[in-house]
Amino acid sequence: MAKKSITKRWIFNNLGVIVLALLVIEMVVIYAIQSYFYNSAKQYLVKTQCCYQCSEYSLSGQFR
Repeated sequence: MAKKSITKRWIFNNLGVIVLALLVIEMVVIYAIQSYFYNSAKQYLVKTQCCYQCSEYSLSGQFR
């Protein structure tokens, strides 16, 4: 069994932790951005639908 040097093991372990931390941070940022845009789109669609329904009622005379 070949022994690895302590430097190689140290670098491998530290880079592994750093890469894992960066992946977790990246996933959190992606989720946050996705949630922000989906919620913005949903809010816009709900607002547009509400305004459309209100104008539809006022044009038909049911809203007066």
